[in-house]
Amino acid sequence: YLMTQVWGIFNDVSTEERKIKSIKAVEKYLSGKYGPLLIAPGFTAPDENIGYITRYAPGTRENGAVYTHAACWAVKAECYLGRGDKAYKMYASFCPIKRGMEPDIYKGEPYVTPGNTNGPQATDYGAGSWTWYTGSGAWLCRVSTNWILGVRPTYEGLLIDPCIPKKWKEFSIK
Repeated sequence: YLMTQVWGIFNDVSTEERKIKSIKAVEKYLSGKYGPLLIAPGFTAPDENIGYITRYAPGTRENGAVYTHAACWAVKAECYLGRGDKAYKMYASFCPIKRGMEPDIYKGEPYVTPGNTNGPQATDYGAGSWTWYTGSGAWLCRVSTNWILGVRPTYEGLLIDPCIPKKWKEFSIK
């Protein structure tokens, strides 16, 4: 489950050793071609004890898909660990502009952030859905500016702490 792995990293409730174990578990079990899955595998039958997510088809919405809010938090966790190359690779895997380069697979508008992208258990793996979902757009903007580019407000003032890929020589922001 993605959220328990990444929130334990950037909320400092884990030891450094457990943070690394958590992010490696994300890489091994949840990371995919189109972003990190919320859960894997998705549920294949409704379960009253778990709730509504089990009623979605496997690989869709919160049931084994890339849930954009949580995917953004996974990028934040990568940045929190100082892993700029991995953070950007993960970000790029579900970024709508980049995903729009494969319109027959993505099917979503490349200028809008989807709420989720279908996972490998879905018949249309990689398809974006629930577009125009403003919460996801806000989180994608926030993780890209505050964590990858590293420009974020703190109680002490503006912090500049980029976590960019090694191959980037520079960038500018206004």
